[in-house]
Amino acid sequence: KNKFCVGDELEVLAPGNLDPVYVKVASISDDYGNAMDSCPHASQMLNVVFEGTVEEGNILRGKSL
Repeated sequence: KNKFCVGDELEVLAPGNLDPVYVKVASISDDYGNAMDSCPHASQMLNVVFEGTVEEGNILRGKSL
């Protein structure tokens, strides 16, 4: 639900793993392949490429400061 941008670092929570992992957002594009700087809408379908591994079923959230 929260907005994030290219270059942001997100926390990845995996089922059964108590230690979070952090990944950087490398790129974001819409369903038509148009590059985007951020994902501002909660219900918008996007393709996001990460510098790191994110698997199906993982939860992403903004990195805690």
